Amino acid sequence: MVNFIKILDRKILYLNAEFFCLRAVIPFLYISNFSDNYMKKIILLVLAFSVLSGCSSAPTRLDTSEFESLMSGSISTDVILEFTGCVYDGFLSSHSMLTDVDTKQQIRTDGYRVETYAGGRMLLMSADILNSGHVELWESSAAALINTSGERQAFESCLVKYQLEKQV
Repeated sequence: MVNFIKILDRKILYLNAEFFCLRAVIPFLYISNFSDNYMKKIILLVLAFSVLSGCSSAPTRLDTSEFESLMSGSISTDVILEFTGCVYDGFLSSHSMLTDVDTKQQIRTDGYRVETYAGGRMLLMSADILNSGHVELWESSAAALINTSGERQAFESCLVKYQLEKQV
């Protein structure tokens, strides 16, 4: 059993973050006394729970309950590209080069989407810029422990710069 765990541990070193929980439990298997059946059952139960809980799965935009709308507004349809560039540049400069936060821009059928990802996979912030001129900033529940004030300030400053004047 211990040899199997060692082989499994070596293979996990090369896998992506999906097996982070499993990787966190493996060292406990080395420490444990495998002659004790009760300890084996506890460890395997923790291992199974960690894998099944999906603790490393990050929300996607399809998980609407995992996102909170922070700001929204309307811009002229003439400045959609300029607004998108402003948001992208703001998101890009909102984190230090030493952090593992990436900014991505997508062209969609209804407009543009600018997003920041931690580790290349965990969606933190998302800005929708629709062809109708509606713009909205969304924050993922996964961003709870990550400072996203830079993205908020960038979106807000772009919104102030390009927002339609309110009709009185």
